Amino acid sequence: MKAGSAPATVRQELKKIQAAWSWGREMGLCPARDLSRVRVSGIGVRNKRTPTVGEVARVLAVMDGWPHLAIYLLYSTAGRPVDVAYLRWRDVELELAQVTLRGKKKERQIPLDLEVVQALKTWGVGGPDDLVLGVSPKMVLGHLSSRYLAKACKTAGVHRFTPYGLRRCGEDRLARAGVDVAVYAAILGHSPAVALKHYRRATMDDCRAAMKRAALSHLPSGDVLPFAQGGRDR
Repeated sequence: MKAGSAPATVRQELKKIQAAWSWGREMGLCPARDLSRVRVSGIGVRNKRTPTVGEVARVLAVMDGWPHLAIYLLYSTAGRPVDVAYLRWRDVELELAQVTLRGKKKERQIPLDLEVVQALKTWGVGGPDDLVLGVSPKMVLGHLSSRYLAKACKTAGVHRFTPYGLRRCGEDRLARAGVDVAVYAAILGHSPAVALKHYRRATMDDCRAAMKRAALSHLPSGDVLPFAQGGRDR
């Protein structure tokens, strides 16, 4: 939890440990006793809502300070909250317009739009070891979603979403722009299979656009047989 993992992720890791311990007991490699049960708070019903671009803009319009910058960076990079919480200025290369995110697994370099570069310059560049947001990662991971983002959603009249909703929003925008799944999976720091399973959310508008592009109801001219009048068999 302190590393920024979602409660459900922690629960899955605990299940793996329990399974490994049970196997170890059967093989005589572990003491013949059960592991203590660990209670993970905050699991409940997960908010998997993906905000629209317009909703993100409305939320950002009522935010300021480090929460505003954090949400903007998450929206602009499709990163994890932990990526932004631990981001230091040595990881930001403004001249090259790119940032290195050092997430849960391997680090990855993400290009930055000029608007993001300007926002970071306006925020004020610090020393190499300084945290970009200027507050502790504990503050970001503990309060960005539950306090600041929740309040901003309410003020802006937007149905509540979480920082991970911005990550799904980022993948959706990349997919709709025609970016290859291998490319946007690399941006997210996942395999294509994981990116599609956990982050891509096809909407009805996506389906309508796909049907229109594919022209599924189209037949070559002259190949359409007339329907018999009267519909069903008379």
